[in-house]
Order: sequence, then structure tokens, then C-alpha cells
Amino acid sequence: MFRIPSAVFALTLLGWSALAAPPAPPKKPLPPGKTPPPPGDAALPKGSADYSKMLAAATRYKKGEITFEQLKKLVVDERLPPHSLGCVYVISPVPMPPPGVPFDPGIMPPDWVHTFGEVAMTFWVGKITREEYDKLHAAAHGDQPGFPNCGKGK
Repeated sequence: MFRIPSAVFALTLLGWSALAAPPAPPKKPLPPGKTPPPPGDAALPKGSADYSKMLAAATRYKKGEITFEQLKKLVVDERLPPHSLGCVYVISPVPMPPPGVPFDPGIMPPDWVHTFGEVAMTFWVGKITREEYDKLHAAAHGDQPGFPNCGKGK
């Protein structure tokens, strides 16, 4: 006689959905003034300072969800000041670390928070081109003393 193991019998009766993980708890609403996290491909790497708002905007632009003019307006409206070492500092390439030393170009240093470094990071992670970065920079800081290295020495 053929015997069905009890686990198979129970799953047959209950349905294979009995193996599924329990549903996730409902998400809590965000506090006033807090922006939602960026979409999946715009997530910040662990250890990075927060530039999620600019990254989400640049990701939306790259996907064609907003135009460059809309992106430029979002960037200008943020009124991000220059970095204290100047805007050239945040767009200057850094040398690669030696072999075996981890490197993630998406990790933003904490001293770039609330500076134009947040926009520069969208260039470093490939969401905008250098030409697009330069246009955004000119729109946001074109009237700054020392442009394009505005903010140097502050």
C-alpha cells in the first residue's frame, strides 16, 4: 500500500501557501517633512551620508519620468550651498584604493551633506553625465563668487 508522508498530506490539505512567510506589517506613515526612501535602484549604500533626495530625482530623470528642466528646478530649489572646500572639490576624481581595499563610489562623506556634493554624488553613481552636472551646477551656483569653484575658502 502507498503511504503519503504526513507533511505532504498536510500541505495538500492546507495548500502550499502554508509555507509562505507571514505578511509584512503595514508601513507606518512618514512624519511631516520626511521624504520617502528612493526607489530600489536609487538606494544608498551602507555607510553613506544621505543624498537620497537628489539621487531619487536624478534616478527619475534617468528613467525618463521627469525632464532635465524639471530636474534642474528640483536642484535649484534645494538651494544647496557649495562645499566649504569649493565645488571643484566634490567633482574631483579620487584615486582608486590599493587592491583588496573595498571601494564604493556611492558612499558620500558626511561633510558633503546639505552641500552641492549631494548633486555631485548623482554624477559619481552614473545617474547624470558630467555635462548634465555642469549645467545643474551653473543653474544653481552660476552667480556665486569664484564659480565654478564657488565656496572655496568659506
